Amino acid sequence: MPDMDGIEVLRTLKFSHPELPVVVMSGGGHYDTRLLLKTANLLGAVVTLEKPFSPPELASALEQALRGPSHDGGARGG
Repeated sequence: MPDMDGIEVLRTLKFSHPELPVVVMSGGGHYDTRLLLKTANLLGAVVTLEKPFSPPELASALEQALRGPSHDGGARGG
């Protein structure tokens, strides 16, 4: 993303819309993927996914996000 990274997007979304369920996915890029996803969980992501993930894993993550907050730290990688 050209103007901000995913963590900044998450922080902005949770500040302006705290009730919004957010699914975060990361392949890490220049950073440690697990650290990024753990940070996303701490900042309010409902579900996190580590790339690569399958279409069924994505569908499950979206269903989980729409049901409500996760109690297991994410669908995968969180």
